[in-house]
Amino acid sequence: MKADHGKTDVGHLFPELLHAIFSFAFNTLGNDFATLPRAHAESSWLSLGDKISCSMVCKPWRDAAVPMLYDHVVLHYGSQLVSFLRTLNSGSDSFDYRRMVKSLNVDFNGHCTVLHQILEDILLLCPNLAALAYHPSQRTILSDESVPLKRLDPYLLTRLSLGGYIESTSDSLRSFQEVSRLQVRSSQRNHPVSLPHVTTLFLTLESSVTSIHALSTPSLTSLSINFTTPWNDDPCQVIREITATIGQSLQFLDIAWDWEGDNDGGTPGIFDLNIIEPCQVLRHLVVRGVSSFVGTHASIRFIDVWRDLISMHEWREAEQLDPEEFIENQLQVELLRPHLPNIARVRVFDSFLRDCIPDLPAILLPMGCKDTGRRVHVLDCVIWDTPAMVFEESRLDRKERGVPLPHIIDEFVSKAYKYLGVSIPDFSGVGLSDWEIEDTGSPELSEYESYDD
Repeated sequence: MKADHGKTDVGHLFPELLHAIFSFAFNTLGNDFATLPRAHAESSWLSLGDKISCSMVCKPWRDAAVPMLYDHVVLHYGSQLVSFLRTLNSGSDSFDYRRMVKSLNVDFNGHCTVLHQILEDILLLCPNLAALAYHPSQRTILSDESVPLKRLDPYLLTRLSLGGYIESTSDSLRSFQEVSRLQVRSSQRNHPVSLPHVTTLFLTLESSVTSIHALSTPSLTSLSINFTTPWNDDPCQVIREITATIGQSLQFLDIAWDWEGDNDGGTPGIFDLNIIEPCQVLRHLVVRGVSSFVGTHASIRFIDVWRDLISMHEWREAEQLDPEEFIENQLQVELLRPHLPNIARVRVFDSFLRDCIPDLPAILLPMGCKDTGRRVHVLDCVIWDTPAMVFEESRLDRKERGVPLPHIIDEFVSKAYKYLGVSIPDFSGVGLSDWEIEDTGSPELSEYESYDD
């Protein structure tokens, strides 16, 4: 556009257009991202440094970018808490930083009184905070006076993620009646807890703890179950009890038990659909280390399975193996139809991604085009979501730069799917002459330390 003096000035773009551009660049997956605050702040094509640079180009850019920077905040270190609190207390004439903060992720290695006091002060200064992820590095009881969550507005908070070291109590959970998304560790409770508005629950189970029977979640539609280690109980029995208690309205179920690791030799396991029989309206199931199913389920349309993929340099060795081994480990829709008459799609998720993005199947819901893949940026990973397989782009062994061509993606998916579950023998004691074998990110910035006005 042209400014008054006839000079081109990108700073005079319409505010609505700038907002749309930055919304896309800052958060490529949109505001309905499946995870809690960390994903909102870090799922972007731009690094934090790039976002800060956008806010420094000119005043119109700053006016559009700064509110997005503070909409979702991530704090990893004690020094960041100090810097962020200083920014909130600054007397800026241009921005009300306190009211900008909508979600906050606090995940730091520290457990001193000073840091908890700083966090408490931050929570007091953010009146519009609706989403919080609080992951201390040491075991904490939620009802302790030292825990700063008592400063939260229970009627405003709609998303709450409590780390694995936090022990929740009945009284503390009852105080969050408006929460719709909750991540919590199961612990012993003597009294029932009703969470009427919870639609999405991330539940971490401890062995020999059966407090799930005291939980009432009439609006629950999405459930993710994780298991602590060591685990001494029968996981199938526990899953059966959970789904019988809170599974009647579930449409999405993610079970983080590894059936492959549960078997001797690490072979893919069998999933019994009868244990989720109470989930009569379930549409999307996520499991780990599964190669086949027994039982039936009438409503499931989509299944995602975490499985180990062999690397590209192992494909040549895999060609020497018995083809029958390939077939029995594959997950083809037609093979599953006798057990799942309504099945529409089955995707394999590369287990390599599980540690960094465990809820990736909930993020990449199976609603895309049936015949094409899409390239998406999730946290620090560039991921290909194809109809049959989801994997990180770094899996591709290629020398060319830029976006991979479609035929490269198709070839990788075809070969990786063919060799799914193949165990490459250890030939360390065999001479290389017996085989034909082919030769075949930047440091994190300290968040919010540059925001002093």
